[in-house]
Amino acid sequence: MIFYLLVIEDGICKLLSNGQSSIHDLAPENTIFTLSLSKTISPALRTAYIASPKRYRAAIDEALYSINLSQSALLTELASRLIVSRELDMLLERRAEGIEKRNELVDIILSEYTVRGDRHALSRWLVLPDGISGAQFEREAARRGVAVYGAEHFAVGKSIPENGARLAVCAPDSLQQLEDALQIIKGILK
Repeated sequence: MIFYLLVIEDGICKLLSNGQSSIHDLAPENTIFTLSLSKTISPALRTAYIASPKRYRAAIDEALYSINLSQSALLTELASRLIVSRELDMLLERRAEGIEKRNELVDIILSEYTVRGDRHALSRWLVLPDGISGAQFEREAARRGVAVYGAEHFAVGKSIPENGARLAVCAPDSLQQLEDALQIIKGILK
Protein backbone atom coordinates (compact mmCIF):
# COMPACT_ATOMS: atom_id res chain seq x y z
CA MET A 1 0.00 0.00 0.00
CA ILE A 2 1.28 3.45 -0.91
CA PHE A 3 0.52 6.45 1.25
CA TYR A 4 0.86 10.00 0.02
CA LEU A 5 1.49 12.96 2.21
CA LEU A 6 -0.44 15.88 0.84
CA VAL A 7 0.83 19.35 1.65
CA ILE A 8 -1.29 22.43 1.02
CA GLU A 9 1.13 25.34 0.89
CA ASP A 10 0.04 28.95 1.06
CA GLY A 11 2.76 30.71 -0.92
CA ILE A 12 1.51 34.15 0.05
CA CYS A 13 5.00 35.70 -0.08
CA LYS A 14 6.63 33.41 -2.64
CA LEU A 15 6.84 36.13 -5.28
CA LEU A 16 8.69 38.35 -2.78
CA SER A 17 11.02 35.64 -1.46
CA ASN A 18 14.03 36.20 -3.76
CA GLY A 19 14.38 32.59 -4.81
CA GLN A 20 13.86 30.87 -1.46
CA SER A 21 12.64 27.32 -1.97
CA SER A 22 9.10 26.36 -1.16
CA ILE A 23 7.77 22.94 -0.25
CA HIS A 24 6.23 22.82 -3.73
CA ASP A 25 9.69 23.35 -5.25
CA LEU A 26 10.99 20.36 -3.30
CA ALA A 27 7.97 18.03 -3.59
CA PRO A 28 5.68 19.16 -6.43
CA GLU A 29 3.92 15.78 -6.70
CA ASN A 30 2.75 15.98 -3.08
CA THR A 31 1.99 19.69 -2.80
CA ILE A 32 -0.95 21.87 -3.70
CA PHE A 33 0.51 25.37 -3.92
CA THR A 34 -1.58 28.55 -3.80
CA LEU A 35 -0.67 32.18 -4.13
CA SER A 36 -2.44 35.45 -4.64
CA LEU A 37 -1.41 38.75 -6.16
CA SER A 38 -3.44 40.73 -3.59
CA LYS A 39 -0.78 40.54 -0.85
CA THR A 40 2.27 40.80 -3.07
CA ILE A 41 1.19 43.46 -5.57
CA SER A 42 -2.05 45.22 -4.57
CA PRO A 43 -5.11 44.40 -2.46
CA ALA A 44 -7.24 45.40 -5.46
CA LEU A 45 -5.69 42.67 -7.60
CA ARG A 46 -7.68 39.78 -6.13
CA THR A 47 -6.33 37.07 -8.40
CA ALA A 48 -5.23 33.70 -7.09
CA TYR A 49 -3.40 30.75 -8.60
CA ILE A 50 -3.26 27.07 -7.73
CA ALA A 51 -0.59 24.62 -8.84
CA SER A 52 -1.34 21.00 -8.06
CA PRO A 53 -0.32 17.47 -9.00
CA LYS A 54 -2.43 16.07 -11.83
CA ARG A 55 -4.08 13.51 -9.55
CA TYR A 56 -5.79 16.32 -7.56
CA ARG A 57 -6.86 18.65 -10.38
CA ALA A 58 -10.31 17.16 -10.99
CA ALA A 59 -11.14 17.29 -7.27
CA ILE A 60 -9.95 20.90 -7.02
CA ASP A 61 -11.95 21.90 -10.12
CA GLU A 62 -15.05 20.23 -8.67
CA ALA A 63 -14.59 21.93 -5.30
CA LEU A 64 -14.19 25.37 -6.90
CA TYR A 65 -17.24 24.73 -9.10
CA SER A 66 -19.28 23.57 -6.08
CA ILE A 67 -18.62 26.72 -4.11
CA ASN A 68 -19.28 28.81 -7.21
CA LEU A 69 -15.91 30.48 -6.99
CA SER A 70 -14.75 32.30 -10.06
CA GLN A 71 -12.28 35.00 -10.89
CA SER A 72 -13.23 38.29 -12.44
CA ALA A 73 -12.43 38.19 -16.15
CA LEU A 74 -11.18 41.79 -15.95
CA LEU A 75 -8.78 41.06 -13.07
CA THR A 76 -7.59 37.87 -14.75
CA GLU A 77 -6.83 39.80 -17.94
CA LEU A 78 -5.11 42.58 -16.00
CA ALA A 79 -2.97 40.09 -14.08
CA SER A 80 -2.07 38.22 -17.28
CA ARG A 81 -1.04 41.42 -19.05
CA LEU A 82 0.97 42.51 -16.03
CA ILE A 83 2.88 39.23 -16.01
CA VAL A 84 3.49 39.15 -19.77
CA SER A 85 4.56 42.82 -19.89
CA ARG A 86 7.40 42.15 -17.40
CA GLU A 87 6.09 45.00 -15.23
CA LEU A 88 5.46 42.46 -12.49
CA ASP A 89 9.17 42.19 -11.64
CA MET A 90 9.48 45.95 -11.19
CA LEU A 91 6.35 46.08 -9.01
CA LEU A 92 7.58 43.16 -6.90
CA GLU A 93 10.95 44.84 -6.40
CA ARG A 94 9.29 48.09 -5.28
CA ARG A 95 6.92 46.20 -3.00
CA ALA A 96 9.81 44.25 -1.41
CA GLU A 97 11.73 47.49 -0.79
CA GLY A 98 8.67 49.05 0.85
CA ILE A 99 8.17 46.02 3.09
CA GLU A 100 11.82 46.13 4.15
CA LYS A 101 11.55 49.85 5.05
CA ARG A 102 8.46 49.17 7.15
CA ASN A 103 10.17 46.32 8.99
CA GLU A 104 13.25 48.46 9.64
CA LEU A 105 10.94 50.95 11.31
CA VAL A 106 9.43 48.19 13.48
CA ASP A 107 12.92 47.00 14.46
CA ILE A 108 14.04 50.52 15.39
CA ILE A 109 10.98 51.68 17.31
CA LEU A 110 10.33 48.38 19.13
CA SER A 111 13.99 47.46 19.61
CA GLU A 112 13.49 46.98 23.38
CA TYR A 113 10.90 44.24 22.79
CA THR A 114 10.77 40.81 21.19
CA VAL A 115 9.22 41.14 17.75
CA ARG A 116 9.31 37.95 15.69
CA GLY A 117 9.58 37.95 11.93
CA ASP A 118 12.11 39.43 9.59
CA ARG A 119 12.51 42.26 7.12
CA HIS A 120 10.46 40.42 4.49
CA ALA A 121 7.39 39.83 6.69
CA LEU A 122 4.01 41.36 5.92
CA SER A 123 3.09 40.94 9.60
CA ARG A 124 5.18 40.65 12.75
CA TRP A 125 4.51 38.99 16.09
CA LEU A 126 4.99 41.18 19.16
CA VAL A 127 5.65 39.15 22.31
CA LEU A 128 3.88 40.92 25.15
CA PRO A 129 5.28 41.39 28.65
CA ASP A 130 3.98 39.11 31.41
CA GLY A 131 0.68 40.22 32.86
CA ILE A 132 -0.90 41.56 29.67
CA SER A 133 -2.93 39.32 27.41
CA GLY A 134 -3.30 39.72 23.69
CA ALA A 135 -6.98 40.62 24.17
CA GLN A 136 -6.13 43.34 26.73
CA PHE A 137 -3.43 44.75 24.47
CA GLU A 138 -5.78 44.69 21.46
CA ARG A 139 -8.46 46.61 23.40
CA GLU A 140 -6.01 49.24 24.68
CA ALA A 141 -4.49 49.72 21.23
CA ALA A 142 -7.98 50.11 19.70
CA ARG A 143 -8.86 52.66 22.39
CA ARG A 144 -5.84 54.66 21.21
CA GLY A 145 -6.70 54.28 17.50
CA VAL A 146 -4.43 51.39 16.52
CA ALA A 147 -5.76 48.07 15.22
CA VAL A 148 -3.82 44.93 16.18
CA TYR A 149 -4.92 41.34 16.71
CA GLY A 150 -4.26 39.73 20.07
CA ALA A 151 -3.00 36.18 20.31
CA GLU A 152 -6.44 34.81 21.13
CA HIS A 153 -7.47 35.25 17.47
CA PHE A 154 -4.84 32.69 16.51
CA ALA A 155 -5.52 30.05 19.16
CA VAL A 156 -6.26 26.56 17.92
CA GLY A 157 -8.73 24.49 19.90
CA LYS A 158 -8.38 24.94 23.64
CA SER A 159 -4.71 25.87 23.51
CA ILE A 160 -3.59 28.84 25.52
CA PRO A 161 -1.82 31.25 23.19
CA GLU A 162 1.46 32.95 23.92
CA ASN A 163 0.87 36.51 25.07
CA GLY A 164 1.35 38.44 21.88
CA ALA A 165 -0.16 40.50 19.13
CA ARG A 166 0.09 40.46 15.36
CA LEU A 167 1.25 43.72 13.84
CA ALA A 168 0.22 44.07 10.19
CA VAL A 169 3.14 46.28 9.18
CA CYS A 170 1.88 46.67 5.60
CA ALA A 171 -1.65 47.75 6.53
CA PRO A 172 -0.99 51.47 7.21
CA ASP A 173 -1.19 53.67 4.11
CA SER A 174 2.18 55.31 4.70
CA LEU A 175 5.42 55.01 6.62
CA GLN A 176 4.34 57.96 8.74
CA GLN A 177 1.10 56.23 9.74
CA LEU A 178 3.07 53.10 10.63
CA GLU A 179 5.55 55.13 12.68
CA ASP A 180 2.73 56.88 14.56
CA ALA A 181 1.05 53.53 15.31
CA LEU A 182 4.33 51.98 16.47
CA GLN A 183 4.95 54.91 18.82
CA ILE A 184 1.49 54.38 20.33
CA ILE A 185 2.22 50.67 20.72
CA LYS A 186 5.54 51.46 22.38
CA GLY A 187 3.73 53.81 24.75
CA ILE A 188 1.28 51.06 25.73
CA LEU A 189 4.14 48.65 26.39
CA LYS A 190 5.90 51.11 28.71
